[in-house]
Amino acid sequence: MFDNVCSLPLSSDLFAQAVHPTEPIVAVGLLTGHVAALRLPAADDNGDASVLSAATTESGTGTIETIWRTRRHQESCRSLGFSVDGRTLFSAGADGVVKAAETETGVVRSKIVLPAEKNSPIDAATVLHVLSPQTLLIGTDSSALHLYDLRIPSAPAGNSTTWFRSSKPQQTHRPHAPSHISSITPFPPSDTSTSGYSKQWLSTGGGTVAVTDLRRGVLAQSDDVGEELMCSAYVPHSGRKGRGDQILVGSGEGEVMIWERGHWDSWGERINLGGGNETVETFAVLPAGCGGVKGSVAAIGMGMSDDGWGRVKLVDIKARRVVGELLHEVKEDVTAIGYDVAGRLITGGGCVLKVWHEKGEGEEEDEEEDEEGEQEEDQEATVSANGHSKRAPESEDEEDSDDDSDSSMDMPSRNKPSPTKKPKRKGNLPNGGVAELAFDGLD
Repeated sequence: MFDNVCSLPLSSDLFAQAVHPTEPIVAVGLLTGHVAALRLPAADDNGDASVLSAATTESGTGTIETIWRTRRHQESCRSLGFSVDGRTLFSAGADGVVKAAETETGVVRSKIVLPAEKNSPIDAATVLHVLSPQTLLIGTDSSALHLYDLRIPSAPAGNSTTWFRSSKPQQTHRPHAPSHISSITPFPPSDTSTSGYSKQWLSTGGGTVAVTDLRRGVLAQSDDVGEELMCSAYVPHSGRKGRGDQILVGSGEGEVMIWERGHWDSWGERINLGGGNETVETFAVLPAGCGGVKGSVAAIGMGMSDDGWGRVKLVDIKARRVVGELLHEVKEDVTAIGYDVAGRLITGGGCVLKVWHEKGEGEEEDEEEDEEGEQEEDQEATVSANGHSKRAPESEDEEDSDDDSDSSMDMPSRNKPSPTKKPKRKGNLPNGGVAELAFDGLD
């Protein structure tokens, strides 16, 4: 279904990932508090959406651009999200701070400190979601679900500037108290919507799901299912909108629960992923036809299994079965999944970001031939063409300055990856032995 065309090593564990809505840009947030914006190569003229073809991988001529990189937060970056138009990147850290920065430059234009709880000086965000150009949703450790107004009263008509109107939330709900908010999934706008943006969403926390309305607050909450709910995704019904729509919810027990919209008391079905004690970490419902499967397909990021691998499982939602899987990395959970404007699948987890494209006809045969050739090569160590380590030296980035000028950022640089060999592992190499690529300025 998919072929891994690029592996990008990161300097520390990936905690957050966001994909730009209209451009081939991926933002990553790390354990160290660093945030970086990366530009993938655009799809070529013949529609091939692969990041690097076999030729560019071998010759080292393919490039991924580091648009900017900075230490955005004092502690880990927990969540990222682009504005609806993609011009603003929101980041939330374990330091309790949420910042709005320009996507193009990385310069911070606005920031807030989330309201603290009585028993703790910091109530850090666990997840954020841009609901519309006017509303940002933020879930926190303390179970708070904040709604922030992004409208600027003094901005002229047609101005698309997006930042915080006030440091105080417009509304706060607690649909899963005392549990933290683990995911937020918007419903599509109704047929009568005049704005074209969603006004209702589903959230998960602890062992419950809840539905909240922008104007009316919390509308419904499920019974506690007795296990931790980790993530969620919306799947529209192929028939009339609003009837038969489904919500997929991943559990800490490694299964997918299915709720039908409007029936929130309890889940209706489960999909057994047949794993080895993995947790379901993240979801993405792929575009129609993606991966060569008719109907809706969910790419599900799994925690590390008994055999030590982090996997992405591809599930045919209608058939309720696993139709394929991708090996992300050994000893790493898959904590982030998305797809870019060119339809490429992007997976993240541990210190690795991977990009995949859909296999074309004949590629699987070529892949088998490549594997036979690679088995004859020396794979004792991963080295670059000049013999040095694949990672660049750790950069000494400073923190964001108080005036939010972000003068410490590593600004635009186009870096060419060096062709490398994968380290030797026991057994056959997964995914055809794809070259791992290093990029200066990201370590």
